[in-house]
Amino acid sequence: MSEHKIYPVSKATQQRAFIDSERYAQMYDESINQPESFWPAQANEFLSWSRPWHTLTESDLQQGQTAWFIGGQLNACYNCLDRHLEARGDQVAIIWEGDDPTVDASLTYSEVHDKVCRLANVLKDRGVVKGDRVCIYMPMVPEAAYAMLACARIGAVHSVVFGGFSPQALQDRILDSDCRTVITADEGVRGGKPIPLKANTDQALLGCPNVETVIVVQRTGADVPWDSTRDIHYEAAIQAVSASCEAVPMDSEDPLFILYTSGSTGKPKGVLHTTGGYMLQAAMTHKYIFDYHDGDIYWCTADVGWVTGHTYIIYGPLANGATTLLLQGQNLEQLKFEGTESEKMSRVMPGNRPSNTIVMDQLTPATLGATIALYEHKVFCQAQIWQINPFDQWGVELGKKLSETIFEAIDQGAEPTLDPSTRELLSRYQQTRKDRSH
Repeated sequence: MSEHKIYPVSKATQQRAFIDSERYAQMYDESINQPESFWPAQANEFLSWSRPWHTLTESDLQQGQTAWFIGGQLNACYNCLDRHLEARGDQVAIIWEGDDPTVDASLTYSEVHDKVCRLANVLKDRGVVKGDRVCIYMPMVPEAAYAMLACARIGAVHSVVFGGFSPQALQDRILDSDCRTVITADEGVRGGKPIPLKANTDQALLGCPNVETVIVVQRTGADVPWDSTRDIHYEAAIQAVSASCEAVPMDSEDPLFILYTSGSTGKPKGVLHTTGGYMLQAAMTHKYIFDYHDGDIYWCTADVGWVTGHTYIIYGPLANGATTLLLQGQNLEQLKFEGTESEKMSRVMPGNRPSNTIVMDQLTPATLGATIALYEHKVFCQAQIWQINPFDQWGVELGKKLSETIFEAIDQGAEPTLDPSTRELLSRYQQTRKDRSH
């Protein structure tokens, strides 16, 4: 039977937090009993609107229908990028850590804005207009974020498909939402192993006659099949267009994205998320649930192919002007644990070592250890770490040790560090994984 240890919230964290139990109860009561004052105040605090709404909400729960901020207009991409440019243009928006730990990038709000506008213009040149559906089948690279935001910028509805899904799963989702454009990469990389995304896309499209354009990002440079009547190179295309693209005003109830269920319990079901209510939920929960403070570096470990990734890698953090961490893979044999990567943090935030926030979702214990050594995060966990991917005996024991190290550090208001015994356990874990891979 599992042992559970409760770590009380430290006084320092309590004093820093935006809300406590009393404030939460007050906000909840206001949201239920005074919605006409509570929700407008939140919507105006967290989001920028190009046109105010005339009706707060209408709903018919018997028919499964509800609408919020009716008549109001905004743009999700504008809220994530444009409105931050004046004050945060040179601030890092996205930190990307590649599958190879020696490959990374720090992208400012201005740089992300440039790439997003260019990709949005590429989509427009290919005939994509407001309301069209665009399928995104990508690895965990910055271009996945650019693609989502570019769609939102011009009012196209993105449908992100997890890069680990099969050609058949991809085909089903393309057909169901009638996507005419697909954005993918030559290959993905995870744990040092290539994933044939373009080849999978080509196989899927054998049954998708309506797809007219495939935009291909060069990730590995692999030689991939090419249809010159349909496929275009992302890198060349974005250089051939302007970096200026106006954000299209969207009604609050206009669609933002479709995301499909995994299909593990039946046929995948597409869930449509509209713009205004979703963006408010994303921004509010990112700030209050994870207690995000300006200057924190925030990490959600989910893939962008899941709704957690949509909300807590892209839309929530960027709407709040945060720095969000995007981790592509977990090449365990190359990870470093000696703290020598601290220089990366000084490059990201010169002269500033902020208190960092991460949310754990799907991490192996070793990747967790590497990230602690790299960024020295303050950690908030969605699950018991020692129950996440315990590949072998070392994984279970190591996960327990790491979780204890993290929570005890937080409890004491200190930075989590790996003690010698945990580092030794980590080394044994790595060696076991390496031996099994040969």
